[in-house]
Amino acid sequence: MIDVIVPVYDTPLDLLKRCFESIVRQTHSDWEVIIIDDGSNSTVRKWLDEWCAKHDGFCVTHTKNKGVSRARNLGIELSKGEYITFCDADDELDCHFMECMEEKIRKDNSDLVICGSVETDGTTKIKYQSRQDALFRTFKEVALINSSMLVATPAKEFNFLGNIMLGRSVAKLYKRTIVKEINFIEGLSMHEDNIFSYDAFCKCRSVSIVKKILYKINTNFDSLTHSMDTTRYRKQELEFASVLERRRVTGTSPYIENAINCRLLWTFINYSSTLVEMSSVDRKSELRSLLSMEIFKKVTRCSLKEFDKNKLSIGKKLFLVLVRIKPEPIRICFISSVIKLYGMRMAK
Repeated sequence: MIDVIVPVYDTPLDLLKRCFESIVRQTHSDWEVIIIDDGSNSTVRKWLDEWCAKHDGFCVTHTKNKGVSRARNLGIELSKGEYITFCDADDELDCHFMECMEEKIRKDNSDLVICGSVETDGTTKIKYQSRQDALFRTFKEVALINSSMLVATPAKEFNFLGNIMLGRSVAKLYKRTIVKEINFIEGLSMHEDNIFSYDAFCKCRSVSIVKKILYKINTNFDSLTHSMDTTRYRKQELEFASVLERRRVTGTSPYIENAINCRLLWTFINYSSTLVEMSSVDRKSELRSLLSMEIFKKVTRCSLKEFDKNKLSIGKKLFLVLVRIKPEPIRICFISSVIKLYGMRMAK
């Protein structure tokens, strides 16, 4: 059986209905939907109760608002099926999602399978898709997949993966035994999917890829990452960096070690891009403080020789050079000048 975990918080009813109807239309019949209502308003709560009363296979648990990570963790605790998948309440599954994903994970005897997806705001569509099906079964291969997720670009030898989503928790089917050993970091409001994906890949002995697009992401531009104020954004970037740094284990795969350094550099870029409105003196002082932090001391060691640099932004390529400039006062002057020129564009 496949357990579909759906966290809900004040999701518009039309989107909720489309999401649930996409599950009802599945060609695979052995599933259960675990809805975690994360403190929604009374209208949504009532609608969820009525839907579950009318549709077999749907059950809802109402809780106080504690965030999407806590909701997903509760869903994992309540799950009983052999497999688990996550579906956001405003997204939709292709009618063949469960059938194709379970067929692939059983055929390959893998721990996790990832499919293609499409993201749309109703006007523009972005496809995240591999050019072929695949199975990664060696320690090195799975480590490179995990590294590709952190660096946000595929390893050269896996260039066929294109821009398939490796870092989100959705568009995946997991063996429950894998997911039961990890959890989402509660209180982390940015990149929590990346940490969960990292932990999941670390538990996997093998990972499968399905090239078909089987998951639809309905983008909400009012989401947390789009509406967060600058102070909270910086705080969350630093919290993510601290969480990731704590996952650094001495003697781990050199691919993972390097990928963590790269991802921490991307985090440094994200944070730095918000300093554009500061005066030159304040900006340089903030940069000096950042570079002195333990979590950013190893960013100068990151290497992209294993990865496809063509898929990286100009900002990331530029910072790979800037952070290596010596002495430090000159490095900070150069970085400060680039921030003033490019601002938030660096992080894209």
